[in-house]
Amino acid sequence: MYTEDDVRYAARILTGHTVSNTAFTYYFDAGKHDTGNKEFSNFYSNTVITGYSGAAGAGELDSLHVYFNDSLQLSLGRDTALCRGETYTISPVTNASTYTWQDGSQFATYTPTQSGTYSVMAKNGCGADTATVEILFEDCPCALLLPNAFTPNGDGRNDNFRPLHACDIEQYTMRIFNRYGEIIYLSKDPLQAWNGRKSGKPVPNGAYVWTVDYIKTSNQQAVSKKGSVLVLN
Repeated sequence: MYTEDDVRYAARILTGHTVSNTAFTYYFDAGKHDTGNKEFSNFYSNTVITGYSGAAGAGELDSLHVYFNDSLQLSLGRDTALCRGETYTISPVTNASTYTWQDGSQFATYTPTQSGTYSVMAKNGCGADTATVEILFEDCPCALLLPNAFTPNGDGRNDNFRPLHACDIEQYTMRIFNRYGEIIYLSKDPLQAWNGRKSGKPVPNGAYVWTVDYIKTSNQQAVSKKGSVLVLN
């Protein structure tokens, strides 16, 4: 938590004067302002305007930027098993500002192409940390597959959307999203199918993103899949 005294010290460096309560005004990036006592928390890149009046009535006006960094947090999630040919992106959960992966690349995410241990060193203004995750690509004779289109028009043919081979699965969750990112379907049962409806009404034709997460019963590995399905009423 940063207080007025912290910013007052920075203002003294900037202006060369000790700033009193009555001469202190804050102008934040969002355009709001305040005077007097103020705790600085959750403000990143704030402009502080200091007005100083000396004995002769002379005044000064100047500004500085104050940047606050939270303590570094970093996680790559749990180890994940994938079928060969699947695409998976490692997305760090972090408040870091820079990244360096095991191969020297410095992107915010990483897409593995083979089994192995993947690591990233992340940094922000408060320090650095390293995290690792195991990614396993394997042959999947019992792979969970989903169709890329269906026609929920009630003709009895291809009316529903669900996994084609729901074997070797536990702790299953499927989510389907509309183009606004809203969850329109959620299921915990791999044998349950989506009928192309939301709140009892047919959804518009188009592509809908789906995600599936489950645990492989045979080896207790976590599996995450993502794709899209085309609805054609």
